[in-house]
Amino acid sequence: MRFYDCDPYNALITNENQKKLILGGEACMWSEVVNEYNVISRVWPRASAAAEKLWSDHSVTDKTEAARRLEEHTCRMNRRGIGAQPPNRAGYCQ
Repeated sequence: MRFYDCDPYNALITNENQKKLILGGEACMWSEVVNEYNVISRVWPRASAAAEKLWSDHSVTDKTEAARRLEEHTCRMNRRGIGAQPPNRAGYCQ
């Protein structure tokens, strides 16, 4: 949820005209806690949260619904062979 809480429109930009210039964003992964064995499983749930926030309308703020969507997307990634770790807590895929 920390990643979902990051709102590019609430950053240091206060000028409404400058906010209209935001075209996208990026998700970074610091490497002090990853290696070749866990980089994929750690990156994708976090990047998915950033993508959810960036691609959703600015009025979408319900964290409970976002958590449900992110959990569903993690299951989708796992079914497709991307070993993504649970984004919220220990969960299960149907």
